[in-house]
Amino acid sequence: TTSGKRLSEAGVPEEIEGRVEQKIKISSEVIFAPSIVYFVGPFQNTGSLPPQVEKETTYTVVWTALNSSNHVSRGKVVSVLPPYVRWTGVISPATEDVIYNEVSREVVWNVGRLEAGAGITLPPRGAVFQVGFLPSISQLNQTPIIAGESTFTGVDEFTGAPVRLTGKALTISLNTDPSYNFTYGKVIEAPRAQ
Repeated sequence: TTSGKRLSEAGVPEEIEGRVEQKIKISSEVIFAPSIVYFVGPFQNTGSLPPQVEKETTYTVVWTALNSSNHVSRGKVVSVLPPYVRWTGVISPATEDVIYNEVSREVVWNVGRLEAGAGITLPPRGAVFQVGFLPSISQLNQTPIIAGESTFTGVDEFTGAPVRLTGKALTISLNTDPSYNFTYGKVIEAPRAQ
């Protein structure tokens, strides 16, 4: 609101006032964090670390979603598994809707509604699944990708704004695993039988 006085053409002072009102809607802040682990999580992983050529090692992929102030609807996460990674079908928790398409090799987490306060005043939402990695000789001394970039999409229910976040591709370099050793991050040759 602005106000003031001005002189009319007749020299008489008069009050003037202007008023503008605008409503600003603040979108919720969503955080999506993908990670990969071996030693921790709900599954018992198998195989050697570092992974060995022609021998399978299983890993646990963890997707976590947090949300600040507004409910987010139609939430979904999508990632693609490389051809050398096997979907084991093991998922946790069973209440989360995680599916795998064998043709497109897409893993899809149908999050649905992500409640306001998830990970702040409420527990975070998460989906966990297990995959198997069978290295080939061409991947020797490399750090292969286990799951491609993951994309979170949804709609902020208060502002109507689309929500889109991209998580990094996950490799055998398990930086988020508390028991990780940097020597586990490259494929090695299997020891020869004596």
